[in-house]
Amino acid sequence: MVLAAAALAPSAHADGARLSPGGGGFPVRSFVLTLPTSAAVPTTAVHVTENGQPVERLSVVPATSRFAVLLLIDASTSMRGEAIKGAMAAARAFAAQRPAAQPLGIVTFNVKPDVLAKPTTDADALGQALNTRPTLVRGTHIYDALATSLRQIDPAKYDGAAVVVLSDGHDYGSTATRAQIQAAARVAHARLFTVGLKSTFFDPSSLRSIADLGNGEYLGAASPRALSAIYRTLGDQLANAYTVQYLSTASSGTAVNVVVAAGSERATSDYSAPNIRVRGELPASLKDTGGEDKPFLSSKTGAAIVAIAVLLLVVGGFGVPFEQQARRAALRRRVAEYGNTPARSELDQLPEARRHRGQRMEALAETLELARMNVGPGAFLAQAIGGTILLAFLTTVIFKTGFLAVISLIAGPLIARAIVRRNVDKQRRLFADQLADSIQAVTSSMRTGNSFVGALSQLVDDAPEPTASEFRRVMADERLGVPLDTALNRMVARMDNRDLQQVGLVTVIQRETGGNGAEALDRVVGNIRARDDIRRLVRTLAAQGRLSQGVLTALPVATAVALKVVGGDAMDPLFNTGYGHALLGVAAGLIAVGGMWIGRIIKVKV
Repeated sequence: MVLAAAALAPSAHADGARLSPGGGGFPVRSFVLTLPTSAAVPTTAVHVTENGQPVERLSVVPATSRFAVLLLIDASTSMRGEAIKGAMAAARAFAAQRPAAQPLGIVTFNVKPDVLAKPTTDADALGQALNTRPTLVRGTHIYDALATSLRQIDPAKYDGAAVVVLSDGHDYGSTATRAQIQAAARVAHARLFTVGLKSTFFDPSSLRSIADLGNGEYLGAASPRALSAIYRTLGDQLANAYTVQYLSTASSGTAVNVVVAAGSERATSDYSAPNIRVRGELPASLKDTGGEDKPFLSSKTGAAIVAIAVLLLVVGGFGVPFEQQARRAALRRRVAEYGNTPARSELDQLPEARRHRGQRMEALAETLELARMNVGPGAFLAQAIGGTILLAFLTTVIFKTGFLAVISLIAGPLIARAIVRRNVDKQRRLFADQLADSIQAVTSSMRTGNSFVGALSQLVDDAPEPTASEFRRVMADERLGVPLDTALNRMVARMDNRDLQQVGLVTVIQRETGGNGAEALDRVVGNIRARDDIRRLVRTLAAQGRLSQGVLTALPVATAVALKVVGGDAMDPLFNTGYGHALLGVAAGLIAVGGMWIGRIIKVKV
């Protein structure tokens, strides 16, 4: 869209057509054409050429509805009497004779601006704003009033605007500067016009300066009675503006002369077609200078991440070929305790490094099985390494710093370990909740004449998971010749459940002294149910603490990400400087310590 306010730019001949560039880009070009009041023409009579060639997709529309006008009226004590009366009467006349579709705003000012009406087409609101004479106060802050007025103009709503300042004196005491006003006028696509009113303190220098600053016009000194005629002439000027928009076919980087013909009127403007860079092409300023605009993987940070990723893949890959060997070693170790010794001897003869690697893989496989994650140790390591690399890459791209990549490489394995531990704790908690009912089923089976082992066999067929799988392991060990109490103690260690110790003790007593095992197990079930009630109560009371742990741990990280995404460059010192990296390291350590501290407080062993 165009800058309709550009239509008010002065030309070589004051009463001729004016053509001013708008806010459009390239190749879509936008201009504002302002014609003299006596030269109104239909939009179909407007023709545009570039370097003598007709343009394509030409659109010419009146700019009235998307062109706002703001009247700034001096309300200082120097305007008392006929001056303020004539200024308000002229403003009312201007509002009455303007096009009905043209938004108008009213601002009065002295030591501070007062927005009587934002740009609007509501005649009642404008009449109410102009029918009340403002209170006069000593002070003339013209620049502050201009800054406030320009903030009332929404560039997305209006193609342009004209700000008309009526005053009789010099600016005194404004905090806004000329540079700020010029920048605000450029953003709002506004031109600044001034009307000087003669009085005892009349000084046109500030008004002329403002008009020059805003590429507008100083309309000269006037008496209060002459204001209406000046405003009427200015209103006619603003009403005879047209938005001109078309598609330019000029070559990139060439000088372009634009000629607009409207009846007998002609207006011209010159511009240079911008150089258009093809996507992926390095800017000319950086082609031979080794500039900083390099692809990410070509930067030092990208190269470091790639090197670390390759190293992790290589190190992680060494363990995969030994996974099958680790499984075989685990089986040999499991059977060797109850069979011949060559299997153990063969295992002991393996090199120390290979033996430890097999033990670590076996322990990981057992933990993953206990967590019921349905993934092998090799696949889990590959997924953990891939997730760590992905996390490092995303943090580097989002925060544009390699420091967080190092943090991510440390945090990735810890996150994977936390996920496994969470699943293990979930299975153990589920097993503990099922244990009382499971032992109750065993006692009921024993009362029907089954032995303890037979009752366990029936439990394996009917119990839910994970109880069925765990007792199935016990029965398998018992069939291999492992004493039943030893097999139960192994399950106690796997499930970290001390209630099972009582069940193992009952089996030992029954085997060595005889007695009513079902009655003894009934007492064990009573104890387990009582402990379950206490455990659930403690877990309920600690629920708020667990929630606080999660919120307080995640809140700093989420806040940092949100501020980086929406805060622009405000967070750059934290991520791009040595002091910032040190603070991030300290913050990460404090978050970790705080999370573990809260976890220790809310963890109650029952």
